Amino acid sequence: MACLFGHKWKGCKCENCGKSRDEQHDWDLCKGKCKRCGKTQAEQHNWNGCKCSRCGKIRDEQHAWDGCVCSQCRRQRYEQHKWDGCKCTICGSIREEQHIWVNCKCTNCGRALTPKDVEKISEQSLLAEIAINSKGPAVSIAVADKLNDQTLAQTIYADISRSDNVSDDLRLTAIKKLVDQQVLADIAKSNMFAPLRKAAVENMTDHSVLIEIINGDKDIYSCSWVESINEGDDYFSAAKNNSLDLRKTASKRLADLR
Repeated sequence: MACLFGHKWKGCKCENCGKSRDEQHDWDLCKGKCKRCGKTQAEQHNWNGCKCSRCGKIRDEQHAWDGCVCSQCRRQRYEQHKWDGCKCTICGSIREEQHIWVNCKCTNCGRALTPKDVEKISEQSLLAEIAINSKGPAVSIAVADKLNDQTLAQTIYADISRSDNVSDDLRLTAIKKLVDQQVLADIAKSNMFAPLRKAAVENMTDHSVLIEIINGDKDIYSCSWVESINEGDDYFSAAKNNSLDLRKTASKRLADLR
């Protein structure tokens, strides 16, 4: 009834009754939508290269590339970087090459050295430096594997083998690489986890030590903690079985060497 004698149009919409007409829309061109009635149409951006100068929307075309970065929208691409070692001086991207390792850390990107990084290093002086400064047993083993200085390599293996702060898996890896018969003998007669002692025996070449293990010299090659438990305990039975298994391993190793 309010518009019985005519609408009061404001653009596409009547101010009195709210009716819409398909003319005189108030378009938001970038959204493709009428601000008054909500009617839609195709978006109409004002493109300046890759960026709309009205709403700031980005399209993936007509970028203004300055090396690896678009000067308009700051989008990055993985080409035409300006590398300083492992790091691009333009966009800050990191590549997994040409790290500068100092004290087991890259001075460019700050990443810590990993065993995979060690595989790419051939310079012996750098490997020796890493061996001295490394606090990670996995990295230390990887370094020792590449060292020409076998004295240093064996020292690394021995230190890891005897460390209570290293996982059994890494200690086992180190023991299998040991050639120092005294260190192997020390491990075999210790109260270490049974598989570690067995691995030490499997790596021995000293016949006299192997014979001592086979003969079961209790004062030298029995687990020290066995003395503190009762014969009825399950732990005692397990320790006894481990001791027998160690002697069998020593017998087999001696036979293989003969």
